[in-house]
Amino acid sequence: MNHLHLLSYDQWDAIADAYIPSLLLFSVATLISQHKRVKNQDWRTGLQHGGILLVGAAFVYCCMWLDSVFGVWRAMGGDFSTHTALSLWCILFLVWQVHNGWNKILLLTSWLLYLVLMYLQRYHSIFDMLSTSLWIFSCTAPLLYIYSGQRQHKKALPC
Repeated sequence: MNHLHLLSYDQWDAIADAYIPSLLLFSVATLISQHKRVKNQDWRTGLQHGGILLVGAAFVYCCMWLDSVFGVWRAMGGDFSTHTALSLWCILFLVWQVHNGWNKILLLTSWLLYLVLMYLQRYHSIFDMLSTSLWIFSCTAPLLYIYSGQRQHKKALPC
């Protein structure tokens, strides 16, 4: 028995369509929650983190546009997966924001299940999702790493 038939294609589609908006809302809620929780953190840090979220999302849409102009994925027989790219960016951002290891595992698991759902719904091929993930990860993870290093360096400074 195919367990996907427990729900209709349209119902699975609605679940998939709700995933990225849910991640974006969770990202904003996490920013607000962390800012309120850390009392000595000034408002600029929250704005910087929000700016990083926006820069990553803008990068995803720039990649989508560039691919539509230059056809890089089409030339490889694939399709740039904006769904994969934006969801991965949100997951990377959230993993960077949360400090609980179990929450990080849940986030990554939810993303992997989303990829499985996209594949089963025939939104994208495995190649589309894997190649997009590799590209987005290699371009955006350094942004978070560099910013984290700058934050640690600032904390270590005596003045």
